[in-house]
Amino acid sequence: YEKALFHRAESLRRANRNAEAAADYTKAIALNPKDDLPTRRP
Repeated sequence: YEKALFHRAESLRRANRNAEAAADYTKAIALNPKDDLPTRRP
């Protein structure tokens, strides 16, 4: 049971990190629309 909880917390944390990375990416695009960002996409 505890393992399942830990597992879930881990996946939540990972999803959170991905969401943050996506937000940073969107922000970067908004700031530099001419920059060739898609080649540097995480």
